Amino acid sequence: MAATLQRERHERVQTAVHGVRNLEDSLTALFLALLGGGVGAVILFIEPVGASLLGWHNPFLDKDNSAFLAQPDTQLWLFGLGAQTALMAMLAVPASRMARELRDERATTAALAGLVLVAGVIAVFAVISDKVRPNYPFPHHVAKLDLITGLGLLTCAPAILTIWRVHGALQSQFRGGRPHSEAAALAFLRKLDRTQPGLKGNPVAGFLRLRELVHRSLLLMGGLIGGAILGAGALRNAVNTFHHRSTTFFPIEYVLLYGVFFSLVLVAVYLPTYNQLQLSGRWLVEHYARLCDPDDPGWDGNVAKRTQLISLLQLELSLTGSLQAGVAILAPLGTALLGLLLPGA
Repeated sequence: MAATLQRERHERVQTAVHGVRNLEDSLTALFLALLGGGVGAVILFIEPVGASLLGWHNPFLDKDNSAFLAQPDTQLWLFGLGAQTALMAMLAVPASRMARELRDERATTAALAGLVLVAGVIAVFAVISDKVRPNYPFPHHVAKLDLITGLGLLTCAPAILTIWRVHGALQSQFRGGRPHSEAAALAFLRKLDRTQPGLKGNPVAGFLRLRELVHRSLLLMGGLIGGAILGAGALRNAVNTFHHRSTTFFPIEYVLLYGVFFSLVLVAVYLPTYNQLQLSGRWLVEHYARLCDPDDPGWDGNVAKRTQLISLLQLELSLTGSLQAGVAILAPLGTALLGLLLPGA
């Protein structure tokens, strides 16, 4: 009886602690969302804040600026920008945690170099697209949108770093689909199993953790970029409405090009790691379930084990076959196409 009461008390304590932890996480997410939304509001409306506190001139009181701001389409666009900065703040913490999980692996230098390369490609695209960016009566809109875009890239940076750290870590163990040392490769994967300490982990669980890190990072980037493109579509509607529904002032092709570009960037980031995961996973299958001769008595069991392992490691999926990977890669293009359905498109 005493043992039963003690066990029930222990379960209540564990449940209470877990509930408090969930509440703390929810409050933290809410705080970060409010903080991010506040930062976005300050970036967008720094002039009225400066006018009230420091006596600056408030350009929002000018005729064209106030007329543009009074449009419902413009207000929807501004709300979307605030939601973007709120989402950035919420995702920054999990993104940085995922990046730190593989910080001890020998992959940081190459990953950082790749991160700089991606930033350079996006910067070149931004410079080129600036030549065709339409003008509209919102004070200092170029600098403000560039700053918000920069915050988005900073949020995506740990996710990109995670994906390429996975690639570098696997490549350091597996080259050409075969490990330098089977014992070292298995020990590396065992260490990544978070359910068991040290080398007691399961290599398959460690491999699945790497795949999970990659797909979560990809989904994070796809969500942020998709939101930014949806915001570009909302801006297009606001600008064209201000110019009396002239769809030629801000053509839909610009938004579609934006979506295609970032979909290609995501594929470029993900493809090398996807290939490395496939090679490493195939080696695990051969290590644990090598095919025997068809006339062997254990053929049926061997094939069943091999099929289950291939399915578990998701090796039968194509580049976009995984739900997470497919949604993330197609999110930029999908949100650009969604712009065609928005009013005024």
